Amino acid sequence: MIRVEPNPSKGYKFLDETPAGAIPKRFLDPVDRGVRYALKAGAIAGYEIVDAKVTLCDGSYHEGDSDDAAFESAGFMAVKEAMLQASPVLLEPVVSLELIVPQEFCGSIMGDLNSRRGRIEGMEDRAGNQAIRAVVPLAEIIGYATELRSITRGRASYSARFAKYEQAPGLPPIEDDGIGVTANKPWKPKPKRGAEAAELPYSGSDC
Repeated sequence: MIRVEPNPSKGYKFLDETPAGAIPKRFLDPVDRGVRYALKAGAIAGYEIVDAKVTLCDGSYHEGDSDDAAFESAGFMAVKEAMLQASPVLLEPVVSLELIVPQEFCGSIMGDLNSRRGRIEGMEDRAGNQAIRAVVPLAEIIGYATELRSITRGRASYSARFAKYEQAPGLPPIEDDGIGVTANKPWKPKPKRGAEAAELPYSGSDC
């Protein structure tokens, strides 16, 4: 049994909270390795999951049958099942944009920002021009300087800085393909012998 939680800005962390004797200590590293494989494979479009805390809460083993490969596979499958139940989303970077624009080009600039999924956050007069503040997905302003010069005949300027991450739109749903791997980009380690010899079912509840 595992618990998967966000671990913002702290990277990956693996914790063992199993009852004494539930899983031999020699199998903790293989479980950790399987968990890392699953996080690296990701849940959406093959992007790696980062800043996650995974806690091993309970499990079982079979004397004589269990081995490293079985627990590695169990860790991998448990995290994949957790991903399916957690409804993960893909985030994209968003930047804060400030543009200094001559008044006559404001309408064209705001229309262009809207077409780039931008959101206008404010406007103010500044030395005879308009200062426009907006937030725009980073992917939408690649090469923006050239477009801005074209719209304003070279009479506008802008600055941009990272603001935050927001959910990216229009992504395929997470699907179970029968082995707990996302259908949009399946990935798994090579099949391991004895995968049935360990059990680490996912649970969203506390240990």
